[in-house]
Amino acid sequence: MGASYQEIQLQDLSVPEIQEMVTSILQTTVVPADLRQFIQERVGTNPFYVEETINSLIESEILQPENGNWRLTQAIEASEIPSSIQAVISGRIDRLEQTVKHLLQEASVIGKTLPYEILRRLTRHPNALNRHLQELADLGLLRPSAQSEHGYEFKHALIHEVVYSGMLKEDRMAIHQQIGLVMEQIFADRLPEFYETLAFHFRHSALSQKAFDYLRKSGRKSLNKYAVQESHEYYQRAFQILEQTMGEAEEEKGLLIDFLNEWARVFYYRADFGGLRKLFLKHQALAESLADKGLLGSFYVWLSVSLFNTGRVKESYGLSLQALEMCKNRSNTDIGMGYANIIWCCGELKRLAQGIQYGEEVMAKRDDSDPMGYVLSLGGLAMIYIFNGDSQKNFELGKILLEFGESHSDLRSTVVGYICTSYGHHSLGDFAQAVEWSQKAVALSNEPIFSVWPKLVLANCFIQTEKFQEADEILREIIPFCQHLGMDYIGLWAQSLYGVVLMARGHYSRGMKIITAAVWAFNKNGRFVSLYFLEFALAEIYFQMATRRRRLGLGTIFKNLGFILKEVPLARRKAETYLRKIIQVSQEIGASGFMQSYATGNLELLLGRPKGAWKGQRWR
Repeated sequence: MGASYQEIQLQDLSVPEIQEMVTSILQTTVVPADLRQFIQERVGTNPFYVEETINSLIESEILQPENGNWRLTQAIEASEIPSSIQAVISGRIDRLEQTVKHLLQEASVIGKTLPYEILRRLTRHPNALNRHLQELADLGLLRPSAQSEHGYEFKHALIHEVVYSGMLKEDRMAIHQQIGLVMEQIFADRLPEFYETLAFHFRHSALSQKAFDYLRKSGRKSLNKYAVQESHEYYQRAFQILEQTMGEAEEEKGLLIDFLNEWARVFYYRADFGGLRKLFLKHQALAESLADKGLLGSFYVWLSVSLFNTGRVKESYGLSLQALEMCKNRSNTDIGMGYANIIWCCGELKRLAQGIQYGEEVMAKRDDSDPMGYVLSLGGLAMIYIFNGDSQKNFELGKILLEFGESHSDLRSTVVGYICTSYGHHSLGDFAQAVEWSQKAVALSNEPIFSVWPKLVLANCFIQTEKFQEADEILREIIPFCQHLGMDYIGLWAQSLYGVVLMARGHYSRGMKIITAAVWAFNKNGRFVSLYFLEFALAEIYFQMATRRRRLGLGTIFKNLGFILKEVPLARRKAETYLRKIIQVSQEIGASGFMQSYATGNLELLLGRPKGAWKGQRWR
């Protein structure tokens, strides 16, 4: 036609232009934020798609007018993309020549971005590949990729979704399998970079074993990058495949138990001890049926870890002894965690000498292949040293862990190093410094287990410095988190401290009810360290009541009348009982430091003795 026509290239609008178009359609400048995000991420910059989407949302009453503006009545899902848009795309695809259509379908299985070499090896017509790609680009279905020289990508996410969903499941599975096998060939020398992508393709193919292997490797890779939740999701998918395909052979059962032992570390970092205990109790009989005692030893390690962290310290201790016996003289990657758990158990059960012995063994071996076991062992040792008031040992452990963290780029070691240093200052009664070092630990990590632990330590330090509001805020955050995950070891401790905060702020009846329940649970499970620190707090409360150091206002008296009538007359006697108990326990374990001297000094004041008159079991 020569010069009788003019060609106009219609381009997609820019993101700001699309947002301007939305405000124009809705005749308002106040567009719901979720709608803006949905259009940007799911609808894109095609004005036709945008208009159709908004019309559909209004027609379905998901988007409604309100006082001159608009509001969403529910969350927008991908299924709410108007069927008219999908019909338009489907019609265009159906009109393609068959070989071109098949190439587009293969491309949709690869993903939104299409590496050229994978397409070349995948397509049935490699000689026509360039021509077909150009044809699809001319039709506005694909476009050259900005990420690679010869690669392509889908022009719009909706096009990709419609093409992919329009295929038969069997056809998709076959192409996923082909893609996975092609990628193994192309990237043979750098497979770790593509574990996640390979896992995705094989998971949607018939090759379940390859899917399991790559999901497991993806889980390990994510865990090494501190991506704990992402790691858990990969392991979870791998576990589902393993459960569905496992037979009765000893080797297959052993594979399952070995996988659970590996997955347990992810549960630990997520602080999901309730889930870990449930999973391992479910498979305990299967693990015990195996001939491989080393494998069973690792299983017992993680089962005992789950028992300890769900508050069952006595059960955990007995199982930990069995686990260590089975793991000794065997190449076992979980023995470090076995040592860590039994050290913590020994601390709680007042088996301090035994715990220190295990800790010294770990420090002498220092197995760098299991940094988590090493770090947590030293953390457990620090609990023992704060129990017996050895501040110098805690400072030494803190230094070791901080150096280890720096040399190994291990944030977890650094967090525990800060906690140990905080313990050292706590033992000296320097609570301002204890708070400062605890805050460093809290600021460094957002990983569940290495976040909740330092927060608990910080809350305790705030209580010691009478910063009850700050402690209250932390404990209100910790308690529901621990309850959700079944982390009763820390959760119960947090609840007991919350009871102390309530009492310190004048809510005596509520606080004492919580504390009484915690004392009962600590006694039942042999948690003597926890009980020791809680009784220290109770001694302070009753000491202040007995010596009238905390004045009660009329409002406080009115709210706690029953408690005051019952407890205040007995405050002196109860303060004396708790102080004597602290002194007795300190003598049993050979403790020194702030807590022992605090109890001794306050008992002298309570009984009207001259300061320094207390000598061991009797008065001078």
